[in-house]
Amino acid sequence: MADHLGGECRQYGVEGSFDNGSRGEHPKLITTLPRGGFINADQVTSWLSLTMVLSFILVQNRQGKTRLAKWYSPYSDEEKVKLKGEVHRLVAPRDQKYQSNFVEFRRSTKVVYRRYAGLFFCVCVDANDNELAYLEAIHFFVEVLDQFFGNVCELDLVFNFYKVYAILDEVFLAGEIQETSKQVVLTRLEHLDKLE
Repeated sequence: MADHLGGECRQYGVEGSFDNGSRGEHPKLITTLPRGGFINADQVTSWLSLTMVLSFILVQNRQGKTRLAKWYSPYSDEEKVKLKGEVHRLVAPRDQKYQSNFVEFRRSTKVVYRRYAGLFFCVCVDANDNELAYLEAIHFFVEVLDQFFGNVCELDLVFNFYKVYAILDEVFLAGEIQETSKQVVLTRLEHLDKLE
């Protein structure tokens, strides 16, 4: 197994070996990065938590009905219902003119939201992430929706939800911003439309 993993590491330009772990510990994969830095498998978890930046995306109307929900962190059904209510109570009463689009949320996270007509587009991000980048990502997502549907409205989200989720998956992947080119996203969506 060690030789197999070491071979895979070398394939990607990283040297790997196993530390058999004295004192009854589990063996750890230790890799040497091309620049000479060292990591072990325990540190990979912390790296993954840094790259997984979005917890969820919600689109809700003024009455609190959820029109789109995408979860990038594991939540139970009860937690999801509770989070939807909390987010709506947090962003709905805010004054768009005099209050920020960034709201402190729970456990070192914040909600970044933007209101378009009667819909609130909300993303939950880590407290240390760049809020402005996510504000622009929300705007980009809405621009793609608008161009794809031609002046998008709430009914488009309700009746064409499968297309909306496809658009969402083109823009965001595994909790990260995947694509920032509107033309690339729209071209991919045209290809998907032709398959129907």
